[in-house]
Amino acid sequence: GERDHWQEAFELAREARAGAPREVQTLLLRGAALPPDARLLVFDDITEVVSAQRAQAWAEVARRLAHEIRNPLTPIQLSAERLRHKLHDKLAGNEAALLERSVATIVAQVQAMQQLVTEFRDYARLPAAQLQPVDLAALAAEVLVLYGDAQDRGQLSARLTEGLPAILGDATQLRQVVHNLLRNALEAVA
Repeated sequence: GERDHWQEAFELAREARAGAPREVQTLLLRGAALPPDARLLVFDDITEVVSAQRAQAWAEVARRLAHEIRNPLTPIQLSAERLRHKLHDKLAGNEAALLERSVATIVAQVQAMQQLVTEFRDYARLPAAQLQPVDLAALAAEVLVLYGDAQDRGQLSARLTEGLPAILGDATQLRQVVHNLLRNALEAVA
């Protein structure tokens, strides 16, 4: 039989004019079957929530990747410098020059990799907060729309106080925080 309540997310993409970025809008469609043979459909624009989730996922991948690449770099550099220190007095002529060039190359390449990793990590950091007045209750209500099924099943209940003063914050980053809190809460009670 047909489900009484359902939810589906989908993306609408519009080809942009030459030189402009392609526009993608993410919508959440929720529906309910109503008697007799009626349907209720609700569209919610969740583009900013999805965008924030993707940005956070990218930042986490970049952070982990930077950490994994950076970890072996210091031991590599220290090992090369130790070889130079141990073998410097035991080699002469061309062999000593080869050792110096090789160690210098290793150290220079390690430093270049460390700089690259630092730049990569910095690039992937969250953008600077765009502070503006935010109605936190309205923002939370927007995110709660994503959890309509959980609310319908009684797994999630929310009471939002209306009329609170606006806070100064970054709406996109705050949306992600609320989403993470709700997702973590649902996972904790599952």
